[in-house]
Amino acid sequence: PTDALSTSKVADLMCLHKLNSRKWYIQAACATTGEGIFEAMNELSSLVKEFKKEIRWKHRLYNNVSIQHEFQIYAVL
Repeated sequence: PTDALSTSKVADLMCLHKLNSRKWYIQAACATTGEGIFEAMNELSSLVKEFKKEIRWKHRLYNNVSIQHEFQIYAVL
């Protein structure tokens, strides 16, 4: 749709560039045609795998010390 926001505009409106300590990704997608959905799910899968690997590494590093992380997913259609 021509009235859809660009990915850079969404990032600006959500102030994502200020999130220096978190990874974020925006994928343009269309709910009616499905365009971009596969790419979004693929990136989400990669981010979750990376997050889980990081948690395992930190768990070993801190020797069973409780570590709390937040993993936030935003869907904008």
